Amino acid sequence: MQRQQDSQFSQCFPGARSIVRFVLGLTVLSGELRAATLPATDKVAHFSTSAVLSSGFTKVGQAVDPEHRVTWNNRLVAAGAALALGLAKELSDQSKKGGNLDWGDLGADTGGVILGQLLQWEF
Repeated sequence: MQRQQDSQFSQCFPGARSIVRFVLGLTVLSGELRAATLPATDKVAHFSTSAVLSSGFTKVGQAVDPEHRVTWNNRLVAAGAALALGLAKELSDQSKKGGNLDWGDLGADTGGVILGQLLQWEF
């Protein structure tokens, strides 16, 4: 019974296990970097969060597609949504007293979005 459920899960979300492994790896890496320096941890958090959001939004687009395909439209919407969330976070930081918009964080967000899209690429 469990094997059948695993098979159904894999069919609906073929890259889910890879994404989970990737996120767990980044979590461990993030913990190690936190011990070293806070700014590096912030960039890793932006990068990994954007990668997971971009990849996840692409999977949602695939799930709602009638033929369960990953289309360029899905990818563009997913990438745009993940980048918009990163930009919104930076604008929120800027509105705080003494806060500023960090272009390095936006760069990490962009790199994460690119990785998230590459994770969903079917070779």
